[in-house]
This record gives sequence, C-alpha cells and structure tokens, in this order.
Amino acid sequence: MKKIVLAVVATAVLVSACTTDPYTGEQ
Repeated sequence: MKKIVLAVVATAVLVSACTTDPYTGEQ
C-alpha cells in the first residue's frame, strides 16, 4: 500500500514540475 501512495505522490510531483517551470513559475 505504501508503494502505491509513494507512486501517486511521486507522479503528482512530476506532473506539477512538468506543468510549471520551477524557476520562472510560468507554464
């Protein structure tokens, strides 16, 4: 179960990082 939660969290982080530039804040 924990692996699934970690996978979901990791995916959410990756998606957020891909959709928003961490340096400029622009999409």
